[in-house]
Amino acid sequence: MKPPLLPLTDAVIDLSTTFDELLFSLSALQRLAELPVHRFDRQQLLHQALLIAFDSFQAQRAAYYTLPGQPQARIGTVLVMQQGTIPAQEPCDCMEEYCIQQVLETQKMQNSLACASTMDCPQQDLSRHLLGIPLLCQDTLGGVLLLSRPAAVPFNDWDQRLIRLFCLFLGQQYGLCQQSG
Repeated sequence: MKPPLLPLTDAVIDLSTTFDELLFSLSALQRLAELPVHRFDRQQLLHQALLIAFDSFQAQRAAYYTLPGQPQARIGTVLVMQQGTIPAQEPCDCMEEYCIQQVLETQKMQNSLACASTMDCPQQDLSRHLLGIPLLCQDTLGGVLLLSRPAAVPFNDWDQRLIRLFCLFLGQQYGLCQQSG
């Protein structure tokens, strides 16, 4: 008696899904690589990168925090991309501010779900999952990329690895914009 083909079918479906995720991931990196950074200033690059990140990572909100000139300056505004909008300066909320602060202190990716117990926000928004990723430019912290999704669709390990890679690549391009303009 032959075994049922169900395990093979499941394996093919799983492989197909993984392959689709890989192609989608490579597409995000390709879109970032195709930006004409030699013609962009840093603001233009960040606008385009937010559009790509918003689309590629199915974000509810994508934001970028630029380091101020003074190290002690209070975190205030971020460049934000949301559904149906163009990137614009907006105030960051308590959760974003906490995440940015943690990235600045550790220079490592921060996950709002992991640090929710230490967050001191009066109206903590647990309906979304927030990642803060450092943007390193020639081994120097240049800013923080923030991506959020509904809590029901958290960033998985695959997403987090891809987002780190995206930010490493964006940091290199950001450094090129600084050099050329």
